[in-house]
Amino acid sequence: MQVNCKSDFGKLAVEVLDEQRQAIPGFTLEDCNTISADSLEQPVTWKEHQDLTALAGKEIRLRFHLINTRLYSYRIV
Repeated sequence: MQVNCKSDFGKLAVEVLDEQRQAIPGFTLEDCNTISADSLEQPVTWKEHQDLTALAGKEIRLRFHLINTRLYSYRIV
């Protein structure tokens, strides 16, 4: 997953939720490596996961947590 964001004076984190809108273990807000950058293709990673391949084929929802950040777009690669 990559984001196009401006958070060099803030922070961005992504939480992955299941169908019941519950955080998926390993992809929680606390597990996300916070982003503080101005980037077109900034990778989103979690402590134990470098990408979303462990969730391939599952229905997920994303919850973005932004503080003093502009999120322009995201993509799952």
